[in-house]
Amino acid sequence: MAEQGSTVIVNADDYEVFMAIFPQGIQDRRSFRFKHFEKAMVGARFSIDRGTGNGPVRKFYLPNTIGGAPVNFHANHGQHARDLDRHQVQFIVKVLRKVYGWNSETFIVA
Repeated sequence: MAEQGSTVIVNADDYEVFMAIFPQGIQDRRSFRFKHFEKAMVGARFSIDRGTGNGPVRKFYLPNTIGGAPVNFHANHGQHARDLDRHQVQFIVKVLRKVYGWNSETFIVA
């Protein structure tokens, strides 16, 4: 999964989140909450380090057997209760494309 362009197998709910992140067309754009993104990343075999306390930084790690760089995202206060805005989604897209080479064709449903 850490290799550029590899396939990621996820369940149907997580697939919907990744398709909201990497829509195949403008009509496919959907909103989602950070908590759904966290769940989808766990479904893609990542673990999450929430740091100390209830701070905003979330570090996502792939299993050691897969390898790959961890990625950090900020969940602003109250972010779990509302949809991510366009700029937040664009940042997620940029990081996941750069670090893992992900796009809409990366994900398949198990």
